[in-house]
Amino acid sequence: MNEKDDEISIYYSYFLTALLDLSHKRPGSQETKGKQEFYYCFDEMCENFLSSCRNVLQWPELKSSQGVKLQKLFDTVDDYSSSLETPQTDSEIAKDPKWQEIRKYAQEVYDELKNIKIDT
Repeated sequence: MNEKDDEISIYYSYFLTALLDLSHKRPGSQETKGKQEFYYCFDEMCENFLSSCRNVLQWPELKSSQGVKLQKLFDTVDDYSSSLETPQTDSEIAKDPKWQEIRKYAQEVYDELKNIKIDT
């Protein structure tokens, strides 16, 4: 593996972490007694996902169906975060049924993408 291969691998790992953060099922998450606490603020979490996802959507390793699912998640997260008219706390967002659906879908997408082999 050369330096460029390492960079791609590291970037893909970063993307997967950002995707997993959306589902909030990463080990060490702050889930206690049914309460969700984000690692960092909601806006930062969304931006980490959206910025890395823009590039991953262009990768040839994605099957067409995977690209469609990932694009749907991208659009849904972008629309949701843009639709928040007034600032909300992470706790309020975590309780929102719309966000709960996004989290479930993010987990489905993560499960499908986590084992993709990146050709470097």
